[in-house]
Amino acid sequence: MSPKSFCTYFLAVVILTLGAHVCKAASLPLGTLTLNNSGNSVACPKGFFSAMTCYSATVSDCVDYLDHTLPAYDLVYGITPQPIGVKGVIVLHDGSGGQHPYNVPNGRNYFASDYYAAGFQVVQVEWTTGKWQATGISQEYDVKGAACRPATFFNYIRSTYYVPIYTGLGGPGFCMQGFSGGTGLIAYYLAEYGGASYVDKAELAVGPEYADLQEGCAVPNYGPVTGCPGGGETYPCAVGVSPWTYGIQYYNGEVSWCVGGGGDNGTHAACNNTHGINTGVNNSNWKNMSIIDGLGDSSFDYPNTDISGYECTNTDINSTGNVNPSSEQGWLFYSQFPQANIHALVVHTATCWSYQGSTMPDPEGIVYATIIDGSSIYSGPGTCHNTGYTTGYSALCNDMVNDCVARH
Repeated sequence: MSPKSFCTYFLAVVILTLGAHVCKAASLPLGTLTLNNSGNSVACPKGFFSAMTCYSATVSDCVDYLDHTLPAYDLVYGITPQPIGVKGVIVLHDGSGGQHPYNVPNGRNYFASDYYAAGFQVVQVEWTTGKWQATGISQEYDVKGAACRPATFFNYIRSTYYVPIYTGLGGPGFCMQGFSGGTGLIAYYLAEYGGASYVDKAELAVGPEYADLQEGCAVPNYGPVTGCPGGGETYPCAVGVSPWTYGIQYYNGEVSWCVGGGGDNGTHAACNNTHGINTGVNNSNWKNMSIIDGLGDSSFDYPNTDISGYECTNTDINSTGNVNPSSEQGWLFYSQFPQANIHALVVHTATCWSYQGSTMPDPEGIVYATIIDGSSIYSGPGTCHNTGYTTGYSALCNDMVNDCVARH
């Protein structure tokens, strides 16, 4: 039996027979990353930053909660040349299933180009086999297990490109930025796969949306949550933040394809389904594949990691009229960190739109935000070339540039 199954769905039995201390703070096992094309570069697919060289790779040997080995998944990653006097390595991961490089806004690659210009080596990735969340095994669902794939990739980037430039505390940092589902997999890396021992800075743009899948899927629904209930005067919320309140339920179909749980009439998955079928049989499975799973394989003690979370708080309804609880799920994650357990944590709130100049609120349009922490003017230090784009972009970009330094 692998460490994964030992510490997941069968934990209750383990606690009764061996004691709750058995799995305490044990990270889940990683897989294996192998370069394809004999390690030679490949043509970069559409969407990658033009300065990058790309490589094809395969991640294998990840396992799910039943000890079944997940199918190997292919990816392509791009990496910029190492700037003179390199300041660190920044890994960018897109949302949803990660099947495109993180190149917002509108494919312009502003983040990649600005980080590279600021002296960082920048990495983008896309998963080419399928969405990283899928186990690839019929009727087996385990998002936490599938997160082994990006976690293995992150560790490969760290050991291959970051370790050789490491100079000690205050030197080049190993940093990450994700969007939506991309913040979810970074949170899995930090909490479940030992990433908090390595990541110096995590910039989480909306989410992480997989904080508590059980609370997001259960029928009857859990009640709404209030983010930053003490406003900007209370840790971990930034000055200027106001409380916000929405539900934490996923709309029917949003995550059902990757968390499973059966269906009714073969048309609706059980996760927060519209027909109110009993989800009790699935609740423990959803809880155990959450970031906040209550199991001994999780860690929320990050004494050498800085996290900046940005949440859209002006709506929870997306452009299709469905609820998107990414910001509310994100608050559940940030609520896990007493101030003594993390080097620094700041939660920012934003007024977000569907695109630049739009008047349609968007629960994930953080890069198009016009207001951050109650202000329409970004007033912090800035070196990003595209700071005039939006207040949201300026805040995200400069936060990373100014805070990506080694803390481990």
